[in-house]
Amino acid sequence: ARNCMLINFNWADVALTAAVGVEDVVVSGTLSVNHENGNAVAAIDAFNPVFTGTWIDLDCGLVDFACDAITSAATGKIEEVLENTIREKVEATLPDMLENALETQRMAPSIELPAPVSMSLDVEASINEVSISGPESGAAASLVSIDASVLPSQRGESIDEDARGAIYRGAQELEFSEERELGIAVRDDFLNQLLWAVWYGGGFNVDLRESFDDKLPEAVESATISALLPPVVMPGTDGNVVDLGLGDLLINARVDVASLLAAQSPDAPAEVEPYFMDVEVYISARLGGHIELTEDGSSLDLQIGQDYDIAFDVQNLGEAAGASELGAMLSTVATMALPIMVQKVIGSYELPTLAIGDLSDNPEDTLSVENGSVTHTSNYVLLQADIEPGN
Repeated sequence: ARNCMLINFNWADVALTAAVGVEDVVVSGTLSVNHENGNAVAAIDAFNPVFTGTWIDLDCGLVDFACDAITSAATGKIEEVLENTIREKVEATLPDMLENALETQRMAPSIELPAPVSMSLDVEASINEVSISGPESGAAASLVSIDASVLPSQRGESIDEDARGAIYRGAQELEFSEERELGIAVRDDFLNQLLWAVWYGGGFNVDLRESFDDKLPEAVESATISALLPPVVMPGTDGNVVDLGLGDLLINARVDVASLLAAQSPDAPAEVEPYFMDVEVYISARLGGHIELTEDGSSLDLQIGQDYDIAFDVQNLGEAAGASELGAMLSTVATMALPIMVQKVIGSYELPTLAIGDLSDNPEDTLSVENGSVTHTSNYVLLQADIEPGN
């Protein structure tokens, strides 16, 4: 668009007034973006405008004979004035606009996990890259890449000092759909680090009788579960968005075997003589799941399917009677309890970029996420949706 402004030129005793403008200004530069004390801070480090089609409407008056020379000499001054004006405007508005936009991307410094995990994780996050493209390169878009680490406040009592870190698989560069207005990609590596941090902090070591009392058979007097390795998120199979690997899990339990077997037999007497047995069961499992957005669009919702592969090894039995029943029962308990705990862990990670209400300048506006979809691609959980005005 043609941009016009009035500039006064003074040479000796000659004063002229001109209307000047440019057809197009392309500005390139460098913006630095950092997180300081949890807040986004932006600044302009370089500013390089390129002017196209500079024009001058000059009333030379008494010096009309020198108008061409004056116009030529004034071009550099005109572009200097325009550059300073544009720079002042950009410096006054763009960093604040960028900071406000990035505030919707901020991550909380900690994650509070509910029962039965009941622990706190520390989050260290920084902006890795900010890329903003205009319509000339396709659909106008902005891309913000955030590096984040999740760590427990302390190592769990049962975790070895030399325990290895979270699994790392890496990821290919991801492409978002130009047809969707909002895209969020969470790497498998981040979800696995989240699960590792809970495991390293001892969060997957749980008293099952206390935390899942309503789901355990009465024959189980006591039971605890310990994850010897962290759960792992993997690419999904058989139509699942993701698969969840569990194992090895160790269950230590004290079970009334007589009551357990009697409960499975229709001909058993109403009361049987208790016969308690201490048992250890090692379990590994692969469960298929789907990840969706919660209704308010603020976090991930992991849903575990009913079909899964499971293997168990019953050890430390006083005798073999009831071993298979014990193994099957405790395996069912484990594959019930661990997914619930993992669901709570993944669901506790609040998606900062979905604070879409902050994307509007009008505080009375309400925005919502519509037509959301979740897929798994290139080692990312990819969420894409449209942003719609509220009613």
